[in-house]
Amino acid sequence: MKTLGVCVVLMIVGSFVWKVSLTTLNIAGLPGAFVAWNANKHESVTGALRFLAGVLISLAGQCYVYLVWVAVVVNFTKQMVHSGDVLAPVLWPVSFIASFFPVYLCAAAGTGEAEMEYGEWNAQVYAIALAQPGYHHSLLHLRIFPERDFVGLAVDYVPVPVAARMTLFRK
Repeated sequence: MKTLGVCVVLMIVGSFVWKVSLTTLNIAGLPGAFVAWNANKHESVTGALRFLAGVLISLAGQCYVYLVWVAVVVNFTKQMVHSGDVLAPVLWPVSFIASFFPVYLCAAAGTGEAEMEYGEWNAQVYAIALAQPGYHHSLLHLRIFPERDFVGLAVDYVPVPVAARMTLFRK
């Protein structure tokens, strides 16, 4: 019963994070969008390079924000599994879905908005599409190699209270 409750909590929080991540991923990719703004990517090499630089900057910002979310989900799942009374073979697939559900919905919303309003993708939509395989790798990396704390290095720079950082992102 506890397994079902934890699964429901993960899915509800994942659904809520989708709405929050629409804003946070847009803010994280905003510097790249400013760089790629009005870059004539189809007409000149300089415009194409500027657009590519904007995509890469957006990619870096969005990956950073989203990897923090994946780290929170993985650490929560680890804590629930190690506390007992929760079936790990059931909980890990649900945490996988809960961690990637928001990014797929954000990608769908961004693609739909770009196609409906502008007729082509902007730098942030390209960045979210390019980053999706990395998100899958990050969850599997954190699940298979938990002793390596690569995410902890990046999380040290996240502006959250020290107590929250210690409970959420450390072993």
